[in-house]
Amino acid sequence: MSVNFYPNLLTYQSTSQLGKMVTQNMVPKGKFYRFNRESSYSLDFYAKRITPEVKISDLDDLQKGTWIFTNKDGYNELKNNKVSFKLLKAFPKFHVTALDLQFLYNKTRKEKLEEEYLVELL
Repeated sequence: MSVNFYPNLLTYQSTSQLGKMVTQNMVPKGKFYRFNRESSYSLDFYAKRITPEVKISDLDDLQKGTWIFTNKDGYNELKNNKVSFKLLKAFPKFHVTALDLQFLYNKTRKEKLEEEYLVELL
């Protein structure tokens, strides 16, 4: 069970998926931040760095092309503050340590998922 189940389960851990993406795309330090989102050990582990937090007031100081990882509230705050960005990817998010039957059942899984977002500043 663990050979197939647990690796597939991690596709619902947004932070591990994003950390791998940051590493694969060789995103330089200073071009990747988190906004309105708590720190994450799995993100830092897979990205091979500590991901700094950025505040809304500091976004104007960042270079175009900077990647920002945020949650739904942060995504809406970026839009409401007219920050120029494009959505690179929406990640499904589930606390994989909190498995329940509703998540395990494919037909009800979406009800348990949240989304987190990777955006690129323009």
